[in-house]
Amino acid sequence: MLAAVTEKLIIHYSDGKGERFQEMTLPLQSPDHVAYIHLSRNGFHAIISSKLGHNFYIHLKTNSVHHLKKIRCVVTAVGWNPDYSKDTDSTGAVLLGTAQGSIIELTVSSCGMMTSQKELTPQVAQIAEQRITGGGASPAAAITDIQLFQLSDDDPKAKKWMVIIAQMARLIVLIMENEPPPAPKLGGFTSSASLQAGLMNLGAEQAPTTTFHGFFSSMSTQQHTISSSKFSEKFKNHGFLTMYPTIAEPKRYAWLSPDGISIGKVNILAEEIKDDPWHPELGSALGFVVDTVTEFVWLFTPTVAMKYGTNDEARYIWKTYLDRGDFGRALQIARTRVDIEPDALE
Repeated sequence: MLAAVTEKLIIHYSDGKGERFQEMTLPLQSPDHVAYIHLSRNGFHAIISSKLGHNFYIHLKTNSVHHLKKIRCVVTAVGWNPDYSKDTDSTGAVLLGTAQGSIIELTVSSCGMMTSQKELTPQVAQIAEQRITGGGASPAAAITDIQLFQLSDDDPKAKKWMVIIAQMARLIVLIMENEPPPAPKLGGFTSSASLQAGLMNLGAEQAPTTTFHGFFSSMSTQQHTISSSKFSEKFKNHGFLTMYPTIAEPKRYAWLSPDGISIGKVNILAEEIKDDPWHPELGSALGFVVDTVTEFVWLFTPTVAMKYGTNDEARYIWKTYLDRGDFGRALQIARTRVDIEPDALE
């Protein structure tokens, strides 16, 4: 977990290791302060952006901070590369979304060196509207989220990529095929000087070093856009809550209500909602984030952070004893969970 506890102080806390949190101070001057924290899914890399557009890369295996001086904009979203989900030495090619609505491709090594960095489009919304209507500029809107996926395909050599870009009142989905450029062919006899010049020209005219430029430059890219104009007015004042899974009631959920963020149990079968008692000394809830790896929800206030398990943490304990051959212990635990998990007893 990464948390900004002051304007420029970042703490790194690893819940599974039980170690003391590590402190990192960013070189920010008042009135600048931390605005966005983007943590990779594997927990190895992080990109932090400040209110005035200063950006930093943190390698979380060493807790080293590196200033990305060539990027001067507020990074509001990061699409992490699933190809590098287990790589600790490099982020791979990632997509940065900015407060101005632009998309930047970036690759950073563990030492903070940017091996590639290029703006792919200055305004993603404008491209989306032009492809649909044939023209017309769209107002700049901050990119709120980017999700990058690699799609499975029958041909393992030809990769398909999909990116989902979220803006206010707009969702853009782009799908492209990313095939490596063919290798240059050299034939016939030539002098060493000409060969050297030819190789130099090949190096200057090689394919773009970016990985995802095809999302915004290739005419074969598939695009789907969902905007608020496609919905009727009746959806404006309604809210929706998606619950998963819907079995083994009751479950604990965090939801947003008119009074703020609430934590409690929702029993769908009995149609009951039970709020957990809130202690005023904890302060008002500001928000919550979900750790997709451990399936925990972190709820934070101005002074404290609390961890909630979205799933039953003991759901696989009986299977662990069963695999070890301790059938008596596995049966004992399964019997206590027969109402929650009947499959375990079977």
